[in-house]
Amino acid sequence: MNASESARMAGYKAKSNSCFGTIGHENMTKLAKYVRSRLDELGISDNVLDSLLVDGLYATEQKVFHGTDKVGAAYTLYSKKMKAWQPRRAYLDMANKLKGRYSPAKVEFTDKSKKMAMIPDDLLDAVLEAHTKAKEIMEKPVK
Repeated sequence: MNASESARMAGYKAKSNSCFGTIGHENMTKLAKYVRSRLDELGISDNVLDSLLVDGLYATEQKVFHGTDKVGAAYTLYSKKMKAWQPRRAYLDMANKLKGRYSPAKVEFTDKSKKMAMIPDDLLDAVLEAHTKAKEIMEKPVK
């Protein structure tokens, strides 16, 4: 749930979605210290969260490899502890977000008519990558 939805669900009245967003943001800002305090009371401190985040970055799983004999009966060949890539990817994504390593969710460009255009993250990343490659090509000396 985002700030706009929380304000709407709390019963606030507003003229537009951005007004709901402003109300929700103000409420979330006011409540943040109480939420942090309650999380600490429950044992969900910054240290605990940091520790769990690190554990998730090094997640492993037990893979079991099966076989069948001549009669068709299944049996376990062996099991092996392996890196759990899916949870590691999710934890790495979360760690990068917390460290502020991602570009903003949207970038605003103003055209001549003063209308705003929003560019999604994945498209922005592709545009920035293409721009970087083009810049590298342009900076290479001509032979």
